[in-house]
Amino acid sequence: SDCDKMKKIFMDESQPFGEVAYKHVFRFMRKAENYKAQNTKKYGKQIHKQIQIMDMKGFTSDHLKGKNRKMTKAMIDTLTRMYPEGTYKMYIINAPWPFRALWTTVKGFLDPITVKKTKVVGDDYLKTMIKDIPIEMIPKEYGGKGVWDIEYGSVPKNYPVDVYHGLD
Repeated sequence: SDCDKMKKIFMDESQPFGEVAYKHVFRFMRKAENYKAQNTKKYGKQIHKQIQIMDMKGFTSDHLKGKNRKMTKAMIDTLTRMYPEGTYKMYIINAPWPFRALWTTVKGFLDPITVKKTKVVGDDYLKTMIKDIPIEMIPKEYGGKGVWDIEYGSVPKNYPVDVYHGLD
């Protein structure tokens, strides 16, 4: 699950606390900006926002204990302060009921604009996502007709846009 991948990447004990996580987030946002720049050129229309999907399958309360909790708070703070306008919508899918219950509390501490952009849904997410995303752009793994494989922390594998160039 995305939760376990994040934990493995972010909690690298050989690095100072948080360093790997911040580098991961900044690298991801740089890729997103390059992706938007490339698509702006490709389609001749300014693209300045993205839709993000976070799969919570496998989430347990252990993901929000101790250092994990501290890391989650730091990442949310960083993203909402540094990249508030880059995200059009954030879908948190496969969110189990404990996470959805926690969300009702957490969203009270977030910027109202961020809360409005974030949709937390269970395993019935597809009917919500197709309101903003064409079914052809949603990966098959999530019930769509997209032909690309999901790649955690990036655009899909083999997507026909170079995410490493554009703003450099």
